[in-house]
Amino acid sequence: MSSPLNQVPSCRAEPPWCVVDGGFAVRAPLHFFRKPNTEFALRFTGPTGMDAQRLWTFSVFISALDERDEYRTRTHEFEITEVSGNAARVPDSLQEHGDWVEQLFYGLRALTGNHYHLRTLDSEIARDAELLPRRADEDEGPS
Repeated sequence: MSSPLNQVPSCRAEPPWCVVDGGFAVRAPLHFFRKPNTEFALRFTGPTGMDAQRLWTFSVFISALDERDEYRTRTHEFEITEVSGNAARVPDSLQEHGDWVEQLFYGLRALTGNHYHLRTLDSEIARDAELLPRRADEDEGPS
């Protein structure tokens, strides 16, 4: 039985990520009429060694009307690096786009079968700084 929300155009299920081959996945909604849209692709870029970090290129394609009412597509690419079996580093600039980060999460899940914790280099540095041992005189504060 279908949900009543499926009958409302703005509440339809979003298209899933589709694995095209072992190292490439896309999420592209089907459009019957030309309209502004955003599509995503995730491509494994290497290396293939067992102990090496895996790398991906995450692409975001935004199609929209320009000032002459012509459709143009802008492409944004981000390099994603696996830092452990369940964590991947994303560029700080990607964090500005929460919905893109969410799509990256789903793309990595579709392509690898893993749930990755996505973090930026800034967040890794902050976390590592918190783990550094403090000297006793730093904890006392100014006298």
